Amino acid sequence: MARLKNKENEILAAAIDIFFKKGFSGTNMQDIADKAQIGKGTIYEYFRSKDDLFVQALKYDHRNFTMNANQKISQEESFLKKLGKLIELTEHAVIERAGRISYYIANEISELNPEAKRDLEDFIKDIKRNGRNITYNILKQGIEEGEVRHTGIDIDFATNVIGGMVALHCHRTCHENYYSVEQRREENEKLINFIMDGIGAKKN
Repeated sequence: MARLKNKENEILAAAIDIFFKKGFSGTNMQDIADKAQIGKGTIYEYFRSKDDLFVQALKYDHRNFTMNANQKISQEESFLKKLGKLIELTEHAVIERAGRISYYIANEISELNPEAKRDLEDFIKDIKRNGRNITYNILKQGIEEGEVRHTGIDIDFATNVIGGMVALHCHRTCHENYYSVEQRREENEKLINFIMDGIGAKKN
């Protein structure tokens, strides 16, 4: 069973690489088979079609990223350090992967068969749900630590607003303005201060 799962993951890793280079329509199964160093027929032992493989590859890539992000955030002890790590990881995602995944989802979804399209739409909802859960848990810890005020705040609303702010902020600093690493660190600190001005508990 482990050997079969390893083979499946090898195919998914190869598919991610090829799809991101050539796009959905520009990729054929032989390209992926060559990258994975297997026969093309082997792919069909694991995936029904190119459409199915495309969606499963995006899920595989996002799942790995989410697991890594959760692990890195959990290693930080305090609320403020976790918030900083969330911004840092979002920045990394925008630079390394989220932009390209968003591009391929937006541009390739019309090419998919109806079943794969529905699967991809559900996957997009899962991405948003996972992001909200991470931000929610960070804010909840902030309340428990006394860093975030516990009265007069709607944590669900704050979760959605802060998640959107972080995403837009990172897109601005990484893609629109092409800031240096040092400039991004300074901008990230400004964002944290701005967020805390809105939700931070007032200190005596």
